[in-house]
Amino acid sequence: MMIALIDDDVEDIDFMGTAVKDNYPDCQCITFTDCETALAALVTTIPPPDYIFVDVNMNKTDGEQCLQDIRKISHLRESRIVMMSASMHIYEKGQRRFLDSGAFAIVEKPESLDGYGKMFVDIIGHL
Repeated sequence: MMIALIDDDVEDIDFMGTAVKDNYPDCQCITFTDCETALAALVTTIPPPDYIFVDVNMNKTDGEQCLQDIRKISHLRESRIVMMSASMHIYEKGQRRFLDSGAFAIVEKPESLDGYGKMFVDIIGHL
């Protein structure tokens, strides 16, 4: 299994990467701190990631635009894209819009390493 993480918060990337390794030691995890770098890499990533976790609130390209750009890449159509937001307001306001744009799920961003581990297990399950 392969997971891609896209988030401009380096601390969150570290938490997520550690949580992935702790819960899925055989999983390949690739990380990106902006959407542009992620898109440039994902367009040639074979096989494509099974899951792509995208932060909604990024500085350069926001999560909504990133989701739309990912969905334009034909070999990523089967990837499950999970939108993450630290703000419940954005979570509630954008949920329908993100799902209509092709997101698999939208979740509130955890605040701890244990929270990220639980988030991954809740979404991906036990392998």
